[in-house]
Amino acid sequence: GMVVPTLVLYVILVLVFIYFISLSGTTEAFLHAVVTKSQLARSNIWLIVCSVIYITLSITLIHLAGAVGLILANCLSILQVMGEA
Repeated sequence: GMVVPTLVLYVILVLVFIYFISLSGTTEAFLHAVVTKSQLARSNIWLIVCSVIYITLSITLIHLAGAVGLILANCLSILQVMGEA
């Protein structure tokens, strides 16, 4: 029935999320190693803005797509943070 395709979708989305997390961690570690204090302060402000956007995305996408929406919100949030780096 529909259980297997749904489960496969969740597994694929979680694997994509793990990929994004690994990219984000590597990018953030590099960023913190090479930027100045003022650039780091600006980056931290950007992270606060991203957090507010993430909360909004999470609430909206969870209502629209349930667990899939939460995974998508996480992926979009990581892409947004990486966009600044």
